[in-house]
Formats: sequence, C-alpha cells, structure tokens
Amino acid sequence: MKDSKKLAFTDCILAQPTTESEWAQYHRIRHTQTGDPLDSAYDPNHEVFRDKEHFHFVFYKGHEIIGILHVQFFNEKVCAIISMAIDAPYQNQGYGTHLLQLIEKWIHDQGRMGIQVHSDSKAVNFYKKSDYVVNFRLLPANECMLSKWLS
Repeated sequence: MKDSKKLAFTDCILAQPTTESEWAQYHRIRHTQTGDPLDSAYDPNHEVFRDKEHFHFVFYKGHEIIGILHVQFFNEKVCAIISMAIDAPYQNQGYGTHLLQLIEKWIHDQGRMGIQVHSDSKAVNFYKKSDYVVNFRLLPANECMLSKWLS
C-alpha cells in the first residue's frame, strides 16, 4: 500500500490519526456530525477502528482538525466512503468538497477505481456536484446509494 499518512491541498491536510488527541477529535466530530448511519449506538472502540480494510482520516485546516473520513476497501477495485463529516463551524464553506477531492486522489493512488457512498437525502446534491451518480433510493428512510468511477 502506498503511503497514506498525509496528502496536502492548499492549507488543508488529510492524515490518518495517530495520537490520542487526533483520535479524540475524530470521534467527537464523527459522533456529533454523523452519529451512526444505522441509528445504533456509536462506539469509538468498535473493531472497524482496527480492521486493515478500514481507513480513518482527520482533515486539518492549518493546525485544527475540522473534518473526518472513513473508507472501507471491498476488493482490489472498489471501496466505500462509510462516513465523512465537516465540523459544524466549517460547513458550507467548501471544505467538504476539498476533503472529497483529497480522498478520491488517495483512493485512486491505492489502485481503486470505484467509490460507493450511502447518503441521506440531504447530502445527495453534494455528491452529485462531484459527479457521483444515484444508483438507488432506499425508502422510507429517504437515503440513497451513490457511486463514482475514477479515471
């Protein structure tokens, strides 16, 4: 696997959390901004935080963590963005788009070409602006499965 520790974009850095402080910020943002997509209790000690097919990132603006991201590899070509969130004070300022661009580059560098995202209806337009396609809608939950193929 290619180096996944840091990728830069303007004044923002995508990094895998390694310190207790980074993990604390990761869990705080994930819990407050996303909770759990299946409405079950959020558990910061869950096995996905140790699984080698799951990758967790913190998104820095300068020295401050303003976002998080969780990716799961399904096979040699396809992965999923399991969760992605920008902390409330930084939402709707373009940081989510920067974060998505960075992770797409990292995913491509890892040899994956397909990305799947399970999203609630409020975020569908965000992904569509980045060329994700709605594959199907889940009713009555009003959620969607989207995908994108990287070139």
